Amino acid sequence: MKIFREDIINYFDDKIIRSESGSILGISLNTEDWHNGLNHWFNATLPLGQNDLISQIKYNNRIACCRIKPDGVFNVTHAVVLIEVNTYKSQFKYYDPVDPGDHYVYFKNVYDPRIITPKQ
Repeated sequence: MKIFREDIINYFDDKIIRSESGSILGISLNTEDWHNGLNHWFNATLPLGQNDLISQIKYNNRIACCRIKPDGVFNVTHAVVLIEVNTYKSQFKYYDPVDPGDHYVYFKNVYDPRIITPKQ
């Protein structure tokens, strides 16, 4: 399933943060907005905790979306897709649609994870 930029902009229209020139700076979402947005396109379920999230990704080959908070940054999160687990380093490998390449985040910096599956 491919979700286009315009679909996201249209769905979250009233949550879009824009610069004075009209450029999009981000989307202001609380947990409910995040959950509802994911469920608009997917079946999104809250894992039963961090161990369940790790197990779902590592052993059941599931995909999860979450918000991450970079170290030293306050009041800002970034939406990514968790695709792999490294339990030895306490990290998830993630896909970032804005910044391609291999990225890793520590378990402690993951917020609002949801296991996602396609809607039937």
